[in-house]
Amino acid sequence: MRNCSELLENLAQNYKEIYSFITEKANEKKDFFIGIRDNYLNIYYKCASVVRISLVKKKPVFTTHVKYLGKDDSGLTGDEKYEMIGFDELKANWSNMLERIDIIQLGDPNTKETKRSHKRIEKVCQQWIVNEANSRKESDWYYVDLEYTMEKTPTGRFDMIAVSKNTIDEKHHRVALIELKVKDKSYAGMDGKKAAKYEKELETIKNVKNGLYGFEKVKLGSGIVGHITDYLRFLQKNHYKTLKQEIVNIIECHNKLGLLNNPELSCISRITSVDDLAEKPEVHIVSYTEGLNNGQTNDNAVTIRKLKKSMYKYLFEEPIKDKGIGKTSEYCLERLINPGNIEGFYNLKKDLFNDDNNIKCSQPIQTVNGNTSFDFDFTFVEASSDDAWNCLP
Repeated sequence: MRNCSELLENLAQNYKEIYSFITEKANEKKDFFIGIRDNYLNIYYKCASVVRISLVKKKPVFTTHVKYLGKDDSGLTGDEKYEMIGFDELKANWSNMLERIDIIQLGDPNTKETKRSHKRIEKVCQQWIVNEANSRKESDWYYVDLEYTMEKTPTGRFDMIAVSKNTIDEKHHRVALIELKVKDKSYAGMDGKKAAKYEKELETIKNVKNGLYGFEKVKLGSGIVGHITDYLRFLQKNHYKTLKQEIVNIIECHNKLGLLNNPELSCISRITSVDDLAEKPEVHIVSYTEGLNNGQTNDNAVTIRKLKKSMYKYLFEEPIKDKGIGKTSEYCLERLINPGNIEGFYNLKKDLFNDDNNIKCSQPIQTVNGNTSFDFDFTFVEASSDDAWNCLP
Protein backbone atom coordinates (compact mmCIF):
# COMPACT_ATOMS: atom_id res chain seq x y z
CA MET A 1 0.00 0.00 0.00
CA ARG A 2 1.54 3.28 -1.11
CA ASN A 3 2.18 5.47 1.92
CA CYS A 4 5.40 7.22 2.96
CA SER A 5 4.04 9.08 6.00
CA GLU A 6 6.21 7.19 8.50
CA LEU A 7 9.33 7.71 6.39
CA LEU A 8 8.69 11.43 5.86
CA GLU A 9 7.87 12.05 9.52
CA ASN A 10 11.03 10.23 10.63
CA LEU A 11 13.20 12.22 8.24
CA ALA A 12 11.55 15.54 9.11
CA GLN A 13 12.17 15.00 12.81
CA ASN A 14 15.55 13.24 12.85
CA TYR A 15 17.29 13.80 9.51
CA LYS A 16 16.51 17.36 8.53
CA GLU A 17 19.23 17.65 5.88
CA ILE A 18 17.95 14.55 4.08
CA TYR A 19 14.37 15.76 4.37
CA SER A 20 15.38 19.13 2.89
CA PHE A 21 17.13 17.35 0.03
CA ILE A 22 13.93 15.43 -0.79
CA THR A 23 11.62 18.44 -0.56
CA GLU A 24 14.03 20.47 -2.69
CA LYS A 25 13.93 17.84 -5.44
CA ALA A 26 10.18 17.39 -5.04
CA ASN A 27 9.61 21.06 -5.75
CA GLU A 28 11.87 21.16 -8.81
CA LYS A 29 8.79 20.19 -10.78
CA LYS A 30 10.37 20.47 -14.23
CA ASP A 31 13.08 17.90 -13.52
CA PHE A 32 12.11 15.46 -10.80
CA PHE A 33 9.13 13.43 -9.63
CA ILE A 34 8.74 11.80 -6.22
CA GLY A 35 7.23 8.32 -6.46
CA ILE A 36 5.48 7.40 -3.22
CA ARG A 37 5.79 3.71 -2.44
CA ASP A 38 5.23 1.35 0.52
CA ASN A 39 7.22 3.30 3.14
CA TYR A 40 9.94 4.17 0.67
CA LEU A 41 10.14 6.66 -2.16
CA ASN A 42 11.83 6.97 -5.53
CA ILE A 43 13.24 10.18 -6.95
CA TYR A 44 12.68 9.98 -10.71
CA TYR A 45 14.62 11.86 -13.36
CA LYS A 46 13.60 11.28 -16.98
CA CYS A 47 11.59 8.38 -15.59
CA ALA A 48 14.68 6.64 -14.23
CA SER A 49 14.76 6.11 -10.47
CA VAL A 50 17.92 8.00 -9.50
CA VAL A 51 17.68 6.81 -5.92
CA ARG A 52 15.38 4.84 -3.67
CA ILE A 53 15.13 6.13 -0.09
CA SER A 54 13.85 3.77 2.58
CA LEU A 55 14.09 3.05 6.31
CA VAL A 56 16.03 0.12 7.73
CA LYS A 57 15.79 -0.11 11.52
CA LYS A 58 14.41 3.45 11.40
CA LYS A 59 17.54 4.76 9.65
CA PRO A 60 17.53 6.09 6.07
CA VAL A 61 19.07 3.92 3.38
CA PHE A 62 19.87 5.06 -0.19
CA THR A 63 19.89 2.58 -3.08
CA THR A 64 20.78 3.28 -6.72
CA HIS A 65 21.62 1.37 -9.89
CA VAL A 66 25.35 0.74 -10.26
CA LYS A 67 25.34 2.12 -13.83
CA TYR A 68 24.31 5.53 -12.48
CA LEU A 69 27.54 5.46 -10.47
CA GLY A 70 29.53 4.81 -13.63
CA LYS A 71 30.05 1.11 -12.94
CA ASP A 72 29.68 -1.75 -15.41
CA ASP A 73 26.51 -3.80 -14.81
CA SER A 74 27.17 -6.45 -17.46
CA GLY A 75 27.05 -9.90 -15.95
CA LEU A 76 25.04 -8.69 -12.96
CA THR A 77 21.50 -9.89 -12.32
CA GLY A 78 18.63 -8.86 -10.06
CA ASP A 79 19.68 -7.17 -6.82
CA GLU A 80 23.34 -7.30 -7.87
CA LYS A 81 22.66 -4.31 -10.11
CA TYR A 82 21.80 -2.09 -7.14
CA GLU A 83 24.10 -0.60 -4.56
CA MET A 84 23.56 1.11 -1.23
CA ILE A 85 25.40 4.40 -0.83
CA GLY A 86 25.66 7.00 1.90
CA PHE A 87 23.97 10.40 1.81
CA ASP A 88 27.29 12.25 1.40
CA GLU A 89 28.21 10.00 -1.53
CA LEU A 90 24.79 10.59 -3.08
CA LYS A 91 25.21 14.37 -2.89
CA ALA A 92 28.76 14.22 -4.24
CA ASN A 93 27.72 12.05 -7.21
CA TRP A 94 24.33 13.62 -7.91
CA SER A 95 25.25 15.70 -10.97
CA ASN A 96 27.24 12.87 -12.54
CA MET A 97 24.36 10.46 -11.91
CA LEU A 98 21.98 12.75 -13.77
CA GLU A 99 24.41 13.08 -16.69
CA ARG A 100 24.67 9.31 -16.97
CA ILE A 101 20.87 9.00 -16.97
CA ASP A 102 20.71 11.61 -19.75
CA ILE A 103 23.03 9.45 -21.87
CA ILE A 104 21.18 6.21 -21.03
CA GLN A 105 17.74 7.66 -21.77
CA LEU A 106 18.57 10.05 -24.62
CA GLY A 107 21.82 8.82 -26.14
CA ASP A 108 25.33 10.28 -26.02
CA PRO A 109 25.50 13.57 -27.99
CA ASN A 110 29.29 13.15 -28.29
CA THR A 111 29.02 9.94 -30.30
CA LYS A 112 27.00 8.65 -33.23
CA GLU A 113 25.14 6.31 -30.89
CA THR A 114 22.32 8.71 -30.09
CA LYS A 115 19.31 6.58 -30.98
CA ARG A 116 17.28 5.10 -28.15
CA SER A 117 14.69 2.35 -28.23
CA HIS A 118 11.04 3.39 -28.27
CA LYS A 119 10.84 2.26 -24.63
CA ARG A 120 13.49 4.82 -23.62
CA ILE A 121 11.73 7.49 -25.66
CA GLU A 122 8.44 6.66 -23.95
CA LYS A 123 10.02 6.90 -20.51
CA VAL A 124 11.36 10.39 -21.16
CA CYS A 125 8.06 11.49 -22.71
CA GLN A 126 6.17 10.00 -19.76
CA GLN A 127 7.87 12.11 -17.11
CA TRP A 128 7.86 15.16 -19.38
CA ILE A 129 4.05 14.98 -19.50
CA VAL A 130 3.79 14.56 -15.72
CA ASN A 131 6.18 17.41 -14.92
CA GLU A 132 4.64 19.81 -17.43
CA ALA A 133 1.07 19.16 -16.35
CA ASN A 134 1.83 19.37 -12.62
CA SER A 135 3.69 22.66 -12.97
CA ARG A 136 1.11 24.47 -15.13
CA LYS A 137 -1.81 26.47 -13.78
CA GLU A 138 -3.89 25.74 -16.87
CA SER A 139 -3.60 21.97 -16.48
CA ASP A 140 -6.91 20.21 -15.80
CA TRP A 141 -5.14 17.22 -14.25
CA TYR A 142 -2.71 16.49 -11.45
CA TYR A 143 -0.51 13.40 -11.85
CA VAL A 144 -0.11 11.54 -8.58
CA ASP A 145 2.03 8.63 -9.77
CA LEU A 146 4.06 7.16 -12.59
CA GLU A 147 5.28 3.60 -13.08
CA TYR A 148 2.34 2.33 -11.01
CA THR A 149 2.23 -1.33 -10.07
CA MET A 150 0.04 -3.05 -7.53
CA GLU A 151 1.91 -5.53 -5.40
CA LYS A 152 0.99 -9.21 -5.68
CA THR A 153 -1.42 -8.61 -8.56
CA PRO A 154 -0.53 -9.64 -12.14
CA THR A 155 -2.04 -6.56 -13.78
CA GLY A 156 1.08 -5.05 -15.26
CA ARG A 157 2.52 -1.58 -14.88
CA PHE A 158 0.48 1.56 -15.55
CA ASP A 159 2.51 4.47 -16.90
CA MET A 160 0.65 7.26 -15.09
CA ILE A 161 -2.19 7.89 -12.65
CA ALA A 162 -3.90 11.30 -12.69
CA VAL A 163 -6.68 13.02 -10.75
CA SER A 164 -8.81 15.81 -12.23
CA LYS A 165 -8.76 19.24 -10.59
CA ASN A 166 -12.44 19.73 -11.36
CA THR A 167 -15.12 17.48 -9.94
CA ILE A 168 -17.82 15.60 -11.81
CA ASP A 169 -20.69 16.49 -9.49
CA GLU A 170 -19.21 19.07 -7.11
CA LYS A 171 -17.79 16.18 -5.09
CA HIS A 172 -15.97 13.45 -6.99
CA HIS A 173 -12.68 13.90 -8.85
CA ARG A 174 -12.12 11.84 -11.99
CA VAL A 175 -9.32 9.26 -11.89
CA ALA A 176 -7.36 8.42 -15.04
CA LEU A 177 -5.29 5.28 -15.58
CA ILE A 178 -2.92 6.09 -18.44
CA GLU A 179 -0.86 4.03 -20.85
CA LEU A 180 1.55 5.95 -23.06
CA LYS A 181 2.58 4.87 -26.54
CA VAL A 182 5.15 6.64 -28.72
CA LYS A 183 5.23 6.01 -32.48
CA ASP A 184 3.61 3.02 -34.13
CA LYS A 185 6.22 0.39 -33.21
CA SER A 186 5.18 0.61 -29.56
CA TYR A 187 1.89 -1.21 -30.28
CA ALA A 188 3.65 -4.54 -30.92
CA GLY A 189 4.03 -7.00 -28.05
CA MET A 190 3.28 -10.72 -28.31
CA ASP A 191 5.51 -12.91 -30.46
CA GLY A 192 5.50 -16.54 -31.60
CA LYS A 193 7.82 -17.81 -28.85
CA LYS A 194 5.60 -16.39 -26.13
CA ALA A 195 2.45 -17.68 -27.80
CA ALA A 196 3.93 -21.18 -27.94
CA LYS A 197 4.76 -21.01 -24.23
CA TYR A 198 1.13 -20.29 -23.33
CA GLU A 199 -0.51 -22.31 -26.11
CA LYS A 200 -3.06 -24.14 -23.90
CA GLU A 201 -3.93 -21.05 -21.86
CA LEU A 202 -4.34 -18.90 -24.97
CA GLU A 203 -6.69 -21.45 -26.47
CA THR A 204 -8.90 -21.17 -23.37
CA ILE A 205 -8.73 -17.38 -23.32
CA LYS A 206 -9.69 -17.30 -27.00
CA ASN A 207 -12.68 -19.61 -26.69
CA VAL A 208 -14.20 -19.07 -23.24
CA LYS A 209 -16.10 -15.95 -22.21
CA ASN A 210 -14.23 -14.42 -19.26
CA GLY A 211 -11.45 -16.94 -19.83
CA LEU A 212 -9.10 -13.96 -19.82
CA TYR A 213 -9.53 -13.49 -16.09
CA GLY A 214 -8.81 -17.09 -15.18
CA PHE A 215 -5.26 -16.89 -16.49
CA GLU A 216 -3.94 -13.70 -14.92
CA LYS A 217 -0.31 -14.77 -15.13
CA VAL A 218 -0.48 -15.07 -18.90
CA LYS A 219 1.05 -11.82 -20.16
CA LEU A 220 0.08 -10.94 -23.71
CA GLY A 221 3.21 -8.96 -24.48
CA SER A 222 4.23 -5.37 -23.71
CA GLY A 223 2.29 -3.77 -26.55
CA ILE A 224 -1.25 -2.50 -26.76
CA VAL A 225 -2.78 -6.00 -26.51
CA GLY A 226 -1.01 -6.73 -23.23
CA HIS A 227 -1.87 -3.36 -21.75
CA ILE A 228 -5.56 -3.54 -22.63
CA THR A 229 -5.85 -6.99 -21.08
CA ASP A 230 -4.02 -5.80 -17.96
CA TYR A 231 -6.60 -3.03 -17.61
CA LEU A 232 -9.46 -5.47 -18.11
CA ARG A 233 -8.08 -7.74 -15.39
CA PHE A 234 -7.48 -4.81 -13.03
CA LEU A 235 -11.05 -3.57 -13.43
CA GLN A 236 -12.62 -7.02 -13.30
CA LYS A 237 -11.03 -7.76 -9.91
CA ASN A 238 -12.01 -4.32 -8.56
CA HIS A 239 -8.42 -3.40 -7.64
CA TYR A 240 -9.57 0.21 -8.04
CA LYS A 241 -10.80 0.12 -4.44
CA THR A 242 -7.20 -0.28 -3.26
CA LEU A 243 -5.92 2.27 -5.76
CA LYS A 244 -8.30 4.93 -4.43
CA GLN A 245 -6.89 4.58 -0.92
CA GLU A 246 -3.37 4.72 -2.33
CA ILE A 247 -4.20 7.93 -4.19
CA VAL A 248 -5.43 9.47 -0.93
CA ASN A 249 -2.20 8.37 0.79
CA ILE A 250 -0.05 9.80 -2.02
CA ILE A 251 -1.85 13.14 -1.89
CA GLU A 252 -1.28 13.26 1.88
CA CYS A 253 2.45 12.75 1.27
CA HIS A 254 2.50 15.34 -1.51
CA ASN A 255 0.94 17.79 0.96
CA LYS A 256 3.74 17.08 3.45
CA LEU A 257 6.35 17.67 0.75
CA GLY A 258 4.83 21.05 -0.09
CA LEU A 259 3.85 20.04 -3.61
CA LEU A 260 0.27 21.26 -3.28
CA ASN A 261 0.89 24.73 -1.82
CA ASN A 262 -0.05 26.59 -5.01
CA PRO A 263 -3.63 27.94 -4.97
CA GLU A 264 -4.56 26.11 -8.18
CA LEU A 265 -3.76 22.81 -6.43
CA SER A 266 -5.84 23.46 -3.33
CA CYS A 267 -8.61 21.37 -4.89
CA ILE A 268 -6.23 18.39 -4.94
CA SER A 269 -4.95 19.00 -1.40
CA ARG A 270 -8.53 18.73 -0.13
CA ILE A 271 -8.84 15.12 -1.31
CA THR A 272 -8.67 13.31 2.03
CA SER A 273 -11.01 10.35 1.54
CA VAL A 274 -11.79 7.69 -1.05
CA ASP A 275 -15.27 9.20 -1.12
CA ASP A 276 -13.73 12.23 -2.86
CA LEU A 277 -12.80 10.12 -5.88
CA ALA A 278 -14.98 8.92 -8.74
CA GLU A 279 -16.82 5.64 -8.35
CA LYS A 280 -15.13 4.28 -11.48
CA PRO A 281 -11.75 5.07 -13.09
CA GLU A 282 -11.25 5.97 -16.74
CA VAL A 283 -8.70 4.18 -18.91
CA HIS A 284 -6.66 6.31 -21.33
CA ILE A 285 -4.42 4.99 -24.12
CA VAL A 286 -2.40 8.02 -25.27
CA SER A 287 -0.34 7.80 -28.47
CA TYR A 288 2.27 10.35 -29.56
CA THR A 289 3.69 10.86 -33.03
CA GLU A 290 7.17 11.13 -31.47
CA GLY A 291 8.85 11.16 -28.09
CA LEU A 292 9.36 14.47 -26.37
CA ASN A 293 12.42 15.88 -24.68
CA ASN A 294 11.66 19.27 -23.19
CA GLY A 295 9.14 19.85 -25.93
CA GLN A 296 11.45 19.05 -28.85
CA THR A 297 10.51 16.59 -31.59
CA ASN A 298 12.39 14.72 -34.30
CA ASP A 299 11.89 15.32 -38.01
CA ASN A 300 10.98 11.68 -38.74
CA ALA A 301 7.86 11.60 -36.60
CA VAL A 302 5.11 9.32 -37.83
CA THR A 303 1.71 10.83 -38.58
CA ILE A 304 -1.44 10.38 -36.53
CA ARG A 305 -2.98 8.61 -39.51
CA LYS A 306 -0.16 6.06 -39.45
CA LEU A 307 -0.61 5.61 -35.69
CA LYS A 308 -4.30 4.83 -36.17
CA LYS A 309 -3.65 2.34 -38.96
CA SER A 310 -1.01 0.56 -36.92
CA MET A 311 -3.23 0.45 -33.84
CA TYR A 312 -5.99 -1.14 -35.92
CA LYS A 313 -3.58 -3.87 -37.04
CA TYR A 314 -2.89 -4.83 -33.43
CA LEU A 315 -6.54 -4.70 -32.35
CA PHE A 316 -8.50 -6.39 -35.13
CA GLU A 317 -8.00 -9.30 -37.54
CA GLU A 318 -10.01 -8.14 -40.57
CA PRO A 319 -7.91 -6.32 -43.23
CA ILE A 320 -9.38 -3.12 -44.71
CA LYS A 321 -7.81 -2.70 -48.12
CA ASP A 322 -9.41 0.67 -48.89
CA LYS A 323 -7.70 2.02 -45.76
CA GLY A 324 -4.34 0.58 -46.79
CA ILE A 325 -4.51 -2.30 -44.31
CA GLY A 326 -3.84 -5.48 -46.26
CA LYS A 327 -2.63 -7.49 -43.29
CA THR A 328 -3.07 -7.36 -39.52
CA SER A 329 -0.96 -8.80 -36.72
CA GLU A 330 -1.12 -12.53 -36.10
CA TYR A 331 -1.17 -11.63 -32.38
CA CYS A 332 -3.82 -8.90 -32.45
CA LEU A 333 -6.33 -8.48 -29.62
CA GLU A 334 -9.24 -9.99 -31.54
CA ARG A 335 -7.29 -13.16 -32.38
CA LEU A 336 -5.90 -13.71 -28.88
CA ILE A 337 -8.96 -13.41 -26.65
CA ASN A 338 -12.65 -14.18 -26.81
CA PRO A 339 -14.56 -11.41 -28.65
CA GLY A 340 -17.00 -11.37 -25.73
CA ASN A 341 -14.27 -9.82 -23.62
CA ILE A 342 -13.80 -6.83 -25.94
CA GLU A 343 -17.29 -5.98 -27.18
CA GLY A 344 -16.91 -2.26 -26.53
CA PHE A 345 -13.76 -1.92 -28.59
CA TYR A 346 -15.51 -2.81 -31.83
CA ASN A 347 -16.63 0.81 -32.15
CA LEU A 348 -13.00 1.59 -32.91
CA LYS A 349 -13.16 -0.34 -36.18
CA LYS A 350 -14.98 2.62 -37.68
CA ASP A 351 -14.01 5.48 -35.39
CA LEU A 352 -10.25 5.02 -35.75
CA PHE A 353 -10.45 6.33 -39.30
CA ASN A 354 -12.34 9.55 -38.67
CA ASP A 355 -10.66 12.92 -38.07
CA ASP A 356 -11.23 12.94 -34.31
CA ASN A 357 -8.04 12.49 -32.30
CA ASN A 358 -9.93 11.49 -29.17
CA ILE A 359 -12.01 8.35 -29.56
CA LYS A 360 -14.11 6.89 -26.78
CA CYS A 361 -15.68 3.53 -26.22
CA SER A 362 -17.43 1.85 -23.31
CA GLN A 363 -16.41 -1.69 -22.39
CA PRO A 364 -18.71 -3.89 -20.25
CA ILE A 365 -16.90 -6.05 -17.69
CA GLN A 366 -18.32 -8.72 -15.40
CA THR A 367 -16.69 -7.55 -12.16
CA VAL A 368 -16.81 -9.06 -8.69
CA ASN A 369 -19.58 -6.52 -7.98
CA GLY A 370 -21.67 -7.27 -11.06
CA ASN A 371 -21.69 -6.18 -14.68
CA THR A 372 -20.27 -2.66 -15.13
CA SER A 373 -19.20 -0.55 -18.10
CA PHE A 374 -15.92 1.37 -18.08
CA ASP A 375 -14.86 4.23 -20.34
CA PHE A 376 -11.77 3.75 -22.51
CA ASP A 377 -10.29 6.80 -24.24
CA PHE A 378 -7.88 6.55 -27.17
CA THR A 379 -6.10 9.86 -27.73
CA PHE A 380 -3.64 10.67 -30.51
CA VAL A 381 -1.27 13.60 -29.95
CA GLU A 382 0.79 15.54 -32.47
CA ALA A 383 4.06 15.89 -30.56
CA SER A 384 5.02 19.15 -32.29
CA SER A 385 1.95 21.01 -31.01
CA ASP A 386 2.47 23.70 -28.37
CA ASP A 387 0.18 21.97 -25.89
CA ALA A 388 1.43 18.42 -26.48
CA TRP A 389 1.75 17.93 -22.72
CA ASN A 390 -2.04 18.29 -22.41
CA CYS A 391 -2.91 14.75 -23.51
CA LEU A 392 -6.02 13.95 -21.44
CA PRO A 393 -9.52 15.07 -22.48
